[in-house]
Amino acid sequence: MKTALQKGWRWLNAPWSTPAGLAARALVLLLSLALVHALGWREHTTFLSGTPTTAAIGRATAAVLGLLYILAYLGAVVLAPILLLASALLPALRRLWPRQPTLPKP
Repeated sequence: MKTALQKGWRWLNAPWSTPAGLAARALVLLLSLALVHALGWREHTTFLSGTPTTAAIGRATAAVLGLLYILAYLGAVVLAPILLLASALLPALRRLWPRQPTLPKP
């Protein structure tokens, strides 16, 4: 019997073209936003307006952390819902249009 960790790893490594693969990628995007938000990187997005966050880290580091937060945010807000919708619609679309066997080329 497989453990929950093995099942979870198999689910995360599902191919992109499957509903599980699309949902797994959406979950990774959502978890990445949760991680960077928990780390407090949101305050570093002020580099966009030129406002320094703290003197403890440099401007370049603050800019990188802010940019990573923005990318994680956009991934979770824009891409994750699209991937979840696609994972929900993919089984229905495959039932409507099943794959046709490819014919060998002469």
